[in-house]
Amino acid sequence: MSYGHLNSEQLKVLTQYTKGKVVHDLGAGELELARVMRKHGARKVVAIDKEYIPSSTDPHIEIVRVLFRDYADVVGPIDVALLSWPQNNPNSGLLLLIERAHTVIYLGKNTDGSMCGWPGLYWSFMARELLAYVPDRKNVLAVYGKQLDHLRQPTGEELAGVGVYERLYSYDEAEAAAG
Repeated sequence: MSYGHLNSEQLKVLTQYTKGKVVHDLGAGELELARVMRKHGARKVVAIDKEYIPSSTDPHIEIVRVLFRDYADVVGPIDVALLSWPQNNPNSGLLLLIERAHTVIYLGKNTDGSMCGWPGLYWSFMARELLAYVPDRKNVLAVYGKQLDHLRQPTGEELAGVGVYERLYSYDEAEAAAG
């Protein structure tokens, strides 16, 4: 899997924040990360996507084929939300789900010509506590906690994400500028 590939340090961090938890995999695709989270101890994964999702033989992976904005109308608080390479659609309802999440895990990349998400997504991340940040040239893993009453300093990924329409950052430039 090219998008969403985890290095060993990222896998360790992902496991730390998903073990024993109910994780909502927002944009689950082919269930690759859902299976990884179950293998590493997630109690249950709710795999959500508007597109076709293959069935799973794991009874602890629940498949929900729905638009994010429609799911936001029926779901309550979310323990852990995982978004991997989120779509570039600010009207999808993704922010509604993220706002309900106690912990948000992001995997993606906005440097070296890649783009996922949109600037508003990264502004919302900067308004949350940063629990873990594991950058990598292929993808960045970030874990966010509670809402803050202020914006904190951006990570390299967030800096590239909020400025993606103004300039393109290389991985090295983004990490150095935020560091």
